Amino acid sequence: MMGVEFSAVGNHELDKRLDELIRIQKGGCHPKDGYLGNSSFEEAHFQFLAANLVNESTNAIIFPAYNITYVQGVPIGFIGIALENTPTTISSSAVKGFKFLNETETINKYVKKLKDMGVKTIVVLIHDGGVSQDQDALYNERLNITKSNHILDVVKHTDRAVAIFITGHTHQAYNTLIDGHILTQAYT
Repeated sequence: MMGVEFSAVGNHELDKRLDELIRIQKGGCHPKDGYLGNSSFEEAHFQFLAANLVNESTNAIIFPAYNITYVQGVPIGFIGIALENTPTTISSSAVKGFKFLNETETINKYVKKLKDMGVKTIVVLIHDGGVSQDQDALYNERLNITKSNHILDVVKHTDRAVAIFITGHTHQAYNTLIDGHILTQAYT
């Protein structure tokens, strides 16, 4: 209902293993529960993106790395990035056979590809986030993300063509500017 078109794969999307996430993406009935209410699950009405989630044996990505949408004729590229340390945040059996590539290197690889295609507006959906130093401040006043946060290293070493990082994982609301990139996250 919100009109979500794309979502980065996060660690909890993989809690019940990749096969279940693929079923949610493509639709179909649950392997154990079967049909619910006389119909199978239709499918997610948005695309999961994960440029850095790779099958170890084939080195192929599992979900699309990026997607391009057009707003009033202007191409906007969206790159999806999973949390690089996902294997340390959920059961290792849930991600057995998969690897998570470096976030910054993967973003820069696909930024170059999108720029070569003529896309000038690039948004990164990344399941990684910061923690604001001032939890009592309003969202737009939370300008000081804790310096030890991994997300700052990612942002600071990413191609300047990335306009916005829409982050997740830390459940902290903020809206700030870091090295010319907008960095934002909703509170959940």
